[in-house]
Amino acid sequence: MEKLDIRDVDLSNFMKVLRNVEFFKSMTIGQIEKVLPYVMLFSYQKGEIVCNQGDEGDSFYMIKEGRVDVSIKAGFIFRRDKFLARLGPREFFGEMSLVSKEVRNATVVCIEPCLIFVLLQRDFSYMLSMNPDFRNEIYQMANDRKLIMKNKI
Repeated sequence: MEKLDIRDVDLSNFMKVLRNVEFFKSMTIGQIEKVLPYVMLFSYQKGEIVCNQGDEGDSFYMIKEGRVDVSIKAGFIFRRDKFLARLGPREFFGEMSLVSKEVRNATVVCIEPCLIFVLLQRDFSYMLSMNPDFRNEIYQMANDRKLIMKNKI
């Protein structure tokens, strides 16, 4: 993982991505602009772990380029990896542990080189506080993903 210098074009891209993802459409341009100074961009290599199941949830991630696999360790005696999802550009992850204040419930691994926007928990919480509709949507999404995960186990 390498933190990259974020350029205006990257921030503009982040803003466009958010505006084109149905989930984020309740946020105004002004609200998104308030968060832009806190957005970071990281480069990950193929096979690199973005976050591990059981780690503290401290960040929200949005994929700019590349794809990741999401999996969990399942089973009590013989713990094995259970594939949950494959995510790509304009998709996000990490919101579940941020809204539940629990540890990460899945491991995310890059299956190809990735560029991923990152927003730390405090900045993500600020984004939620600015827009109650967005906050409600993110909580609903986290609950939906939790149910999907339970059904796949």
